[in-house]
Amino acid sequence: MAMMAVGASPAMAASIDIQDGPSSPPSGTEFCFNPPSQTAAPGEQVTWTNQSAFAPHEIVRCTPTACAGNSGGTGGDSWPGSGVLSSGDTYSHSFTGVGTYVYYCAIHGYAAMHGSITVASPPPTVTSVVPDAGLVGGGNTVVIDGSGFVSGASVKFGATSSASVTFVSAGEVKAVAPAHASGVVAVTVTTPGGTSAASNHDLYAYGPPTIGSFSPASGITGSTVTITGTNYVPGMAVKFGTLTSPAVTFVSTTQLHAVVPNGDAAASKISVSDNAGSGSSATNFTPTLSITGFNPTGGPGGTVVTIDGIGFNASSKASFNGTAAATTFLSSTQLKATVPATATTGPITVTNTTAPTGTVRSAGKFTVT
Repeated sequence: MAMMAVGASPAMAASIDIQDGPSSPPSGTEFCFNPPSQTAAPGEQVTWTNQSAFAPHEIVRCTPTACAGNSGGTGGDSWPGSGVLSSGDTYSHSFTGVGTYVYYCAIHGYAAMHGSITVASPPPTVTSVVPDAGLVGGGNTVVIDGSGFVSGASVKFGATSSASVTFVSAGEVKAVAPAHASGVVAVTVTTPGGTSAASNHDLYAYGPPTIGSFSPASGITGSTVTITGTNYVPGMAVKFGTLTSPAVTFVSTTQLHAVVPNGDAAASKISVSDNAGSGSSATNFTPTLSITGFNPTGGPGGTVVTIDGIGFNASSKASFNGTAAATTFLSSTQLKATVPATATTGPITVTNTTAPTGTVRSAGKFTVT
């Protein structure tokens, strides 16, 4: 089967073929474009390749006279056409104007062979919103990054339109946040190509976050606490007392996961914060096993190190950067451990095999000299 292929560059994932009919050679009415239509993005190169072994072809944009009253479509590009394409020849054109482009084979006529290209801008995408929170009164300027933005794009915060949108580039627009009731909304950008799809990257919180509850109420440092409340967005900061959680995972607009920071030893409230403010828990989180310090902070193998913390017991065993050390239990708040000869610089860990069970890590490193 001989064909003329049309594909979108560079992927060439879609194509239009000119197919021969059953005759050999085929008659002019047996050639056809299949499928009869194709879609490309603005600026994308479309390439026609004449794969027919039987006949040349010439791609020309329609006119009402040549195409039985059908116009060349709504696309605004000036399209000169391919000229005569012999077998194996190619012709490429990059369409920039959105709309349709109806074409035919000038050699075989519109009735025998015609097709169309629809040039449509893809919908924009939003990859970040900075800041991602503000007061319910609005008024702050928000930088929206993404792709597919054009001059004249509109921006909504939830269902409320921004009254001031500044086009910066295809990857950035700025919008003034309108007033809105407390809560989390999606920031969407609309262009002729459509409206950006909702994702965790476009969330914006009106009003400060709150904490309604957290679970568990106690645990070892390094464990994960589930925090439930309102007005949560990705990138929020969580503190246990004055210590910042080293890892916060956004689960939803009402839930976060936060890791208890190393060194935490005192019962304290949990707080969450963003650009709109902060909120605190009504009750305290209580750490059950933690390393709060050690002395000395460095030395060679054989050095005896005093490890301070909470939750220690007779099962407690210390390691220096993963190398097990001889450990002496002194009290629930103190251990002594001897630096192994093969130890390397790194954090100290303590592992309990009886309650409170688990492994905790020091906030700082012990330096082996």
